[in-house]
Amino acid sequence: MKNTDVAIVGSGLSSLVSAALLATEGVKVSIFEQNYLPGGCTSSYWRKGYTFDSGATTIVGFDDGMPMKIFSEKTGIDFKLRKLDPPMQVHMPDKKVLTRYNDINKWMAEAKNYWGSNEDLRKFWEEMYKVSKDVWKVSGQQIQFPPSKTKDLLSLIKNFQPGQLKLVPAVFKNVQNEIDNYQLNDLTHFKQFINEQLLISAQNFAEEVNKPFGAAALCYTNYTNYYADGGLMGLIQPIIDYLEENGVELMLRNPVENIVKTKNGYEIISKNGVFRSKYLISGVPVNNTVQLCDFEIRKSNNSKILPSEKLYSAFQIGIGFKGKLDFRAIHHQILLDGKIPELDAESFFLSVNHPEDKSRAPEDHSVANISMHIRNPGNTRFDKEAVAKRVLKELDERNLIKRDSVDYLHSSTQFSWEKWTNRAFGFVGGYPQYHSIKPWQMIDARMDGDKAYQCGDSTYPGQGIPGVALSGMIAVEKLKADWF
Repeated sequence: MKNTDVAIVGSGLSSLVSAALLATEGVKVSIFEQNYLPGGCTSSYWRKGYTFDSGATTIVGFDDGMPMKIFSEKTGIDFKLRKLDPPMQVHMPDKKVLTRYNDINKWMAEAKNYWGSNEDLRKFWEEMYKVSKDVWKVSGQQIQFPPSKTKDLLSLIKNFQPGQLKLVPAVFKNVQNEIDNYQLNDLTHFKQFINEQLLISAQNFAEEVNKPFGAAALCYTNYTNYYADGGLMGLIQPIIDYLEENGVELMLRNPVENIVKTKNGYEIISKNGVFRSKYLISGVPVNNTVQLCDFEIRKSNNSKILPSEKLYSAFQIGIGFKGKLDFRAIHHQILLDGKIPELDAESFFLSVNHPEDKSRAPEDHSVANISMHIRNPGNTRFDKEAVAKRVLKELDERNLIKRDSVDYLHSSTQFSWEKWTNRAFGFVGGYPQYHSIKPWQMIDARMDGDKAYQCGDSTYPGQGIPGVALSGMIAVEKLKADWF
């Protein structure tokens, strides 16, 4: 039986952030990963000479005060990333294209060109951008939120600044309230645009997403967006290198089968043996965590576990094609004029390799990832060939990827996601934002009230690279505050 200080289940980004931060403190860390590659949903894989990303994730969070910037400064990890401007283009149902410029003023001018001169529209985007900046500023200041112990409250008080109170009233509003307030409901395609943009980063629609989370989701293109050469593994690999340099044990193809609580910590029963650890961090979704543990999860967390009906998975298509995308951006959201009935989907997301990144496709070829949401993945079945055919038709008609340029194609449903990540129902993208669940009511990092902790996109603050990185930071901060 091997011993370690902290056992971490899963090697998604939140787990890797936790491991690296602990390693900087000289803590002995062991990571258990069921796959043959690290990274979880932030990873890459290879097919027929092409490198595909596990998801169509955009890289953000490196601006001042944001989680990945804080993490990079604490560890000294140097991420080699390319800046993207513009970060994204949105293809509207009428075939017109909106460019989501990084600069908020250029974006508002673009919106004005499409929806017309509308003072209320300008005020809406100014308000969303202002609130999004407040969200990230406060998140970086209050690293032990949400509070679940007196020491958290003391930390909140210590780090309190008057400006933080501005976000409290906003939590009780949703994005739809703001659309109503600025009288934007009748703008052509505006509601569909907002809902589908929210779906990317908040996993829900305007009526459900509260104003602060919605502002961050709608304005992530107004922060610096990046691309990693080699795909998402280009983001993960520098962290893996850092962990190896600092003695962290990363065990691939070693799934955890059971976790037993002992007098002095936890026993991790894995495929390749039994490990004893003083502390535990689970980076897999809480739905999976509760199935692994033979001890009780805190009731305040256990009662918030979401069923399939409230989760999303993704239908994904990987394409290798001749030539390159003849557009300014490498990320595209395509809004449909009519739903794809099999999935009740009104959009899909397309990401291609950066044209200067020659490592992901054969010469004179490009690689594309396409994804769309699957509602209630545990109970949804559909004809994936029919959906893929509809997507290819849209790509061809919009001159994004011509059908006759496609050199290779594969598609995957939620069952492939479940096999790849082992996540319950194959759900991805994290827990959706729901207006009835306020930020302080989201799943907390403290798992059992003792020495076990939880991070990842099912805990506060939720999905996306900045969100899961912050959750990993919070888990470490609470562990240290409790025991170190």
